[in-house]
Amino acid sequence: MGEINIGQYAFPFILTAILAFVYKQFELPDGTSKLSAVWKTRIPVIIGVATAIGAMFYLGVEPIFKNIVEYALYGFIEGGAAIGLWEMVSRQREK
Repeated sequence: MGEINIGQYAFPFILTAILAFVYKQFELPDGTSKLSAVWKTRIPVIIGVATAIGAMFYLGVEPIFKNIVEYALYGFIEGGAAIGLWEMVSRQREK
């Protein structure tokens, strides 16, 4: 399987930075958010899977079941890594 070459590990960092900006737009003045914690964890995974599937087509990989599953799992892991980075950063801000 080919990698999404934005840099081998760059995608979760880029996704985290973008989502931090997006999530900030949904914060209310009292510090709460219009987005629930559930959606804050689902959005990166959905974006990761969609981006990985898009990369599969961009790279010209044959869209057979095996390749779709591999790329979807890769995107799932990348989205999960972005969630982990977000949690790490947000926990540091709470201290």
